[in-house]
This record gives sequence, C-alpha cells and structure tokens, in this order.
Amino acid sequence: MKLSAISKTSWGLLAAALMLWVLLFWPTLVQLESVWQGSDTYSHAYFIPLIVLWLLHRGQAGSSELPKADWRPLILLLPLLFLWLIGFASDTGALAQLAAIVCLQLILIGWMGLNLAKHHQFAVFYLIFMLPFGEELHPLLQNITADLSVWFLHLAAIPVFREGLYLTTPVGHFEVAVACSGLRFLITSLAIGTLYAHLTYQSFWRQLLFLVALILFSVLANGLRAFLLIYIAEQTNMAYGFGDDHYVYGWLVFGLVLLIMFWLGGKFSDFPTESSGQTTAVHATDNPILHQTQSPQTSAIAQGFTLLQFCYLAALFAGFMLWRQSLPLATVPATPAAALIAADAVSAADSDWGIDFVASQKQSLLKTADGFEFYRAEYAHRQQQGELVSWSNKLFKDKHWTITARRPWQHNGLEAEVITLKSLGGNSRTLLYWYQVGDQTTVSSWRVKLAQTVALLSGSSAVGQFNAVSVNAELSLDDQNLHQAVQRLQQWETAHGG
Repeated sequence: MKLSAISKTSWGLLAAALMLWVLLFWPTLVQLESVWQGSDTYSHAYFIPLIVLWLLHRGQAGSSELPKADWRPLILLLPLLFLWLIGFASDTGALAQLAAIVCLQLILIGWMGLNLAKHHQFAVFYLIFMLPFGEELHPLLQNITADLSVWFLHLAAIPVFREGLYLTTPVGHFEVAVACSGLRFLITSLAIGTLYAHLTYQSFWRQLLFLVALILFSVLANGLRAFLLIYIAEQTNMAYGFGDDHYVYGWLVFGLVLLIMFWLGGKFSDFPTESSGQTTAVHATDNPILHQTQSPQTSAIAQGFTLLQFCYLAALFAGFMLWRQSLPLATVPATPAAALIAADAVSAADSDWGIDFVASQKQSLLKTADGFEFYRAEYAHRQQQGELVSWSNKLFKDKHWTITARRPWQHNGLEAEVITLKSLGGNSRTLLYWYQVGDQTTVSSWRVKLAQTVALLSGSSAVGQFNAVSVNAELSLDDQNLHQAVQRLQQWETAHGG
C-alpha cells in the first residue's frame, strides 16, 4: 500500500476524527495516563502507541489494499459510548478506559475498511495493552507465590510455617506483599510476549501455546524469585536479599525468563526462511495475472472517511460531550465533615487499624468504652476526586496486617463481610464492613458502581456510604456482638441522620 495513494482529504478527516476522540475522552485519557505514571506495573503502556505505529508502517508494504471506509464499525460506536458514559458517570475507570480504547480501534477500522483492517488486525488489537488490567489478580498471585515459596523451601530442607501471606523461617518473618505478587512481571511479559509471538509465528495456535507457556513460566519464576530471596536471607542471616539487592535479583530473574522463553520460542518459528521468502517474492513478481489485478487498485485514490461519515462521528461525539458536561460534579472539602456523632463514643485517632478512604465528603472513626471501633465514609456519586470504590481506599494498613480468613455475613437484609487480620507481631483484629447506596447494602464493588450510576442518572439525592466495625484480639466479634454493633451504628444513623 502506498501512502501517497491516500487523498489529503482522507488523512484530514482521520486526523479530525482522532481529535474528536481525544476531546470527548480527555478526562478518561488523563486518568489512564495517571495510572501509567503512578504504577510500575503499567509503565510499559507509554510505548504501546509507538509500537502500534511501527507495526502499521511495517505492515503497509505487505498489502495492496487501500483504505475504504465502512459504516459497520462506526455504528458500533453508539453502544460503546453509552458504556463509556456509564463508566465515566460511576467513576469506574476500568469500564470507561476500555470503552475509550475500543472506540479508538473502531474508528481506525472504520477508516481503513474491513479488508485493510484485517491486514493490520494485530496492530489495531495491540492497542488493548494501553489498558491497566489485572489488578484483581493480586490476591490470587500472592497466594500462588506463597504456595510456591513454601514448596521450594521444603525442597531446600528449610523449615517454614505459613499463616496467610506470612512465612516464618528460623531467621525471620516474611510477607508476600502486593508488590511480591508478580503482577508487574506477568503483565509486562504478556505485552512483550504477545508482540514476540506475532513476529515469530504465523499459526494462531503456536502463538496461543507460546503465550500460555509464558504465563505459566512467569508465575513459576516469580515463586522461584520469592524463594531465592528468602533462601539468600536464610543463608546470610538477613544480611542479603531484602536490601537494594532485592530489586536486582528481581530484574535478573525477569530478564532471564524472557531470554529463555524467546530462545526456546524462536526454535519453533514457522515463518519461511529468508531464501524461501525471496523465492516467493520473485514468483509473485513474475506472475502477469497478479500484475493485472493489482495495478488498477494501486493507482486508485483511496477516500477513507466520506464527509457524511465524518459528520455522523462529529454529531455522535458532540452529543455525548454535552451529556458528559451536564453530569453533576461535587467538590471535595479540604476537611471532611463528621459522618458519625455519638455521645457514647470518642475519636479513635490512635487506632492501629489503618483504615483509610481518601477524599470523602464525610468521615468518622470512633471507638466506644467496650473496645469497638466504628468507621463511616460518605461520597457523592461523582466527585472532582475520590470515589467510594477505589484502589486507593484501604480497608486496613496493608503493610501491618494480612488477611487470614474472610466470610460473608447477613442480618435483616444487610449484606456484609467479616475479615480476620493478623500482623507480623502476632496481633489480630476482626472487622465487619459493607457499602450502602440508598437502601441497598453490598460488598460487591460492581453492584455499588451500578447503584451509584442509576442514582446519578436518575437524579437521586442518596449518597454512597462505606461502613465498618472492628475490634482487636482482646474481644470476640461473634455473631451476637456483630448484631449489637450493627444495631448501635444504625441507632446513631437514626438519631443523627447519618
């Protein structure tokens, strides 16, 4: 495909369509970039647009197709824009970001047409790695890493006692923290490995098999990395393994895994050799029939988007931009107001619980004389910053506590969850928590988001709440005490209007 065969008008309409995409999704794109910047797990995403441009440039030489805009992908934009609006209104970043990137893919497919888009399908697909996905895998990967570490330690004849995510050996205590889950390793390997598989294999099944092997090997390697750190600390009496060398060992394992996988994967490449590729090219050039079918297409002037198609895009994006701007946006007070007021409770600022919900409208942490601690945070359904369900909100201080058990709990229509925590120092704490939007209570983040979106779009004045009750190891938070604690919190709500 010759770029010179594409009209300036077509390039201009594509550039204008991309500008409209940026303007509509600007808040979502800013949020997306902030995730890249704030997390090493997703810092590779900065390179994805550059890789996609390289893939498009690399692929143009192998295609004689020219852009011929297609209406069908553009029609799919409408439901996706509604999906994005729901994610944007409810501050569900994952949903809004997914819809924004898929809309970009549809714009590119619509401009290229299905034939040319099929030729560039991998480049268009690869844009999906701009999304920060996988955070929900942290608990699973932490447990797998702990399991593998214990298994390797047993093989090395090192005694180990495991309690939750805490591992105790003769020289000390170790925690398989969130940063040790291996998610950063896994996501980066998947992004690089997907590109490598595309460049190395023609067969889809070989590509898939390589990626499955890479994922399994990456998880196994992360467990081996955690074991090696504990083993080094064990053999050196904690002199090495958990200082600055901690990161060095991690990157060495990461680089070694990729090198081994790429070396092994390259041996099973099904692309033709250079000599056979040259032979094929000569035969193709010598074929007069192929010349006859390609030359008229090559000499044509590609139109890409028509003016009518661009006007459709402009009207669609403008309508949703106005809708986006009409949504209410609450300001966040510098100091949250009190969410709970009780004569028989005082501030629990000295608590070691560590619960933290940021940028709330109202917030209180109180304790009673009998040792119970009560927490409430309230949020508007859409705020300038902060949200009821967010990765930045902490149920407890994760550097101090680890979860040893959790179970659902229900009482008079209240849906909640009970969590048992334990610290490295041997202290324990039990907490009960739930979210509430209007009359609905739940611990499901998706149900909370849905309830908030419905309330926002319907103009409801109900606020979103997070409620929690906690006690330390000296008290028992059995079902009877749970009932009494919830009733006490509800009495405060009735007396003081929440």
